[in-house]
Amino acid sequence: MALRHASAFALRTWPLGEADLIVEMFSLERGRIRVVARSARRPKSRFGSALQPFTRSHVVYFQREKDDLGRLSSAEIERSYFECLATLETAPLAAYMAELIIGFTPEHDPAPTLFRLTSAVLDSLESGADPELMARYFEIWILRISGLLPDLSHCANCGRDLARDAWVAEAVDGFVCGRECGGGGSVTRLAPPARTLLAVVLAHSPRELAGGEVSRGAVRALEGATGVFIRAQLDRTPRSLRVLRRLRGGVR
Repeated sequence: MALRHASAFALRTWPLGEADLIVEMFSLERGRIRVVARSARRPKSRFGSALQPFTRSHVVYFQREKDDLGRLSSAEIERSYFECLATLETAPLAAYMAELIIGFTPEHDPAPTLFRLTSAVLDSLESGADPELMARYFEIWILRISGLLPDLSHCANCGRDLARDAWVAEAVDGFVCGRECGGGGSVTRLAPPARTLLAVVLAHSPRELAGGEVSRGAVRALEGATGVFIRAQLDRTPRSLRVLRRLRGGVR
């Protein structure tokens, strides 16, 4: 049984037996891991608040080579985002980010760029960044990091230059130059403000965007585009995204 150390975000937990928890974590060194936290549900658990969603801790755990589950020995908090993730807007966003990380990353496969992205988005939320904009930021960059964000310069079907207009086609799974290149499926126009916002997100850090003014319409139009590519990867609409939409009044 190997003793392992990692810096990790807690993503979600499940009860196990009377007092234990299974904890899914996203670590810098080892990617996504699952561990059993013994007696974590007891009032005087030694893990304290380290297992709250997106609390980042230095964890020590034991794991056999062939076992799916490790055994958590200790978790020393490095950074807590509890207060900024406890609002009606940010708590569902945290669940959404966790669902995307789980859906886009295999277990035990380090993804340091995604780990740094997660930290940067959480830091910006803590500084007061708009949660809806940060949701789009996280979507765009997890697609980019995973190699699943299509090229916006040329039509995915005919190769035509997309300098003037762009559409999102579910059947083609990319940006196209018009309905005729949409593959016979649903297509949605990526309006110029949304296209501009996409370029801005790709060129700036979350902190750089946090203080600026962004069109709410552009943010939500961009959600339509990212949603197509996320559904293609997960083969479904994330459940936590449905919660976010209901909370803001059911935009789509």
